[in-house]
Amino acid sequence: MPLPGEVSAVFADLAVTPGRLCQLTAGFTQRERQRAESFATNEWRDRWSAARGTLREVLGHALRIAPEAVALRYRRHGKPELDPDCAPLAGDAPTTSRGASSFQASSGGSSRSRPWSASRLSSACGPARRPS
Repeated sequence: MPLPGEVSAVFADLAVTPGRLCQLTAGFTQRERQRAESFATNEWRDRWSAARGTLREVLGHALRIAPEAVALRYRRHGKPELDPDCAPLAGDAPTTSRGASSFQASSGGSSRSRPWSASRLSSACGPARRPS
C-alpha cells in the first residue's frame, strides 16, 4: 500500500479465462451486471467486466475488505468513485485527506479477442451470452 502522498499503479491483463471472469464478476451489483449486459459484443462485455472486477479486487485489498463489500457510487458521467460509506468498513486502511482511498481507473492497450464460446461461458457463469 502506498503511504500518504504516494501513488501506486496497477496494470492488469483484461484477457482472462472464463473461470477467472466468473470470479471477478461474482460480487457485481445489479447495476454492474446491467452495465455488462449492455455491451454489444462478448469481447467488450468481458473486457469491461474484467476491468471492473479487477478494480473491486484492488480496492478491496487496499481497504482490507472483500471485493463485493467495496461500495462504489457514480459521478455525473458514470465514472466510479469509492462511496464514503464504504470507508468505515476499511478499519485502519490508509486514507486520503478526503477520508477514503482514492483511485483513478483507466483502460487502454490492445483489445484481444477471447476464444471462448458462449456455451462454455454460460455453463460456467450462468445465462447464455449474445454472440460477438
